[in-house]
Amino acid sequence: MKNKLPCEIVRDLLPSYVDGLTSGVTNEAICEHIQSCDACKETLHRMQAPEEIESAEKQEKEIDFLKKTRSRTRRMLAISMATMAFLVAAVLFVRMYFVGDEIYADSVLCQTTVSGNEVSISGTVVDSARGISEIEFEEKDGIVTISLKATLASPFHKGDFESTYEADEAVTQVKIGNRILWDHGEKISAETSAVYNAKHLYIGDMSANGALANALGMREILGRFENELHTTSKPYGWSIYLQEEIDPANEKNIQTQMASYAYVLLATIDNLDYIQFHYAKENDNICINFSQEDATIFLGKDVKTCAETAAELQHFMKQVEPGNISERED
Repeated sequence: MKNKLPCEIVRDLLPSYVDGLTSGVTNEAICEHIQSCDACKETLHRMQAPEEIESAEKQEKEIDFLKKTRSRTRRMLAISMATMAFLVAAVLFVRMYFVGDEIYADSVLCQTTVSGNEVSISGTVVDSARGISEIEFEEKDGIVTISLKATLASPFHKGDFESTYEADEAVTQVKIGNRILWDHGEKISAETSAVYNAKHLYIGDMSANGALANALGMREILGRFENELHTTSKPYGWSIYLQEEIDPANEKNIQTQMASYAYVLLATIDNLDYIQFHYAKENDNICINFSQEDATIFLGKDVKTCAETAAELQHFMKQVEPGNISERED
């Protein structure tokens, strides 16, 4: 059957046809033409479903946009992570090789001298892989506190160090952290420094008593022991009960060591009046008592005045070493 309308006219009419603006006669003519013309039928189909096509195209564009955005986000994330890693590495590098961390007296071997108001320190780091990056001095009430920072050893920072500080007033003490190195003209040992830092006012403070016992190394010599405090009324005392039986052959040495500990404890605990050591010997229970009066008689001066400075405490601790006590008793 021959089409009554050419394709050009049908395509011109299709927009009006889709919108329902053509007459019935025109509609019949268009329908008759479309049934036999695949090209016009396809054109009509596209005009009747433009939203679906646009939606598909829009969805395709959105997917493409999301892919591009995701790719860009991943790229930015990778760059951010790489930048962060670089910054962390840079900070660690600077800290490890240029800034450093604070170290204390047990990490260095050092020599301290004081001449007038001038403080000089020199030494070396115990760990050969470390180097000193900074030495600072802080002064307060005649006490000069030295702070040391160490980095990994490098051509910029080496293990050996030396520095000098001019104080504003007369120097009475020099220390690194809490470790006293020099006091009133005396070089101070690590043990004396630990004992001096642990001295306290009240025998009733058992944690402080334990710190003193640790500073003196009492458990290394006496073994395990238990404590009983007598603080209800004066005289105030401390009873120490040894948990291990003493060998009679070593009893004299242990008693001498007990006397040395007792005198130091009486000097460094302000209100301690007496100290007792209890131990088992074969089938007997022995108690040895040391009072403030006993210590004062032994020393020839008030024991409570023997630890007023770290230098005085060091002289006192040498005076009451077990060997010196044995000589005087003999």
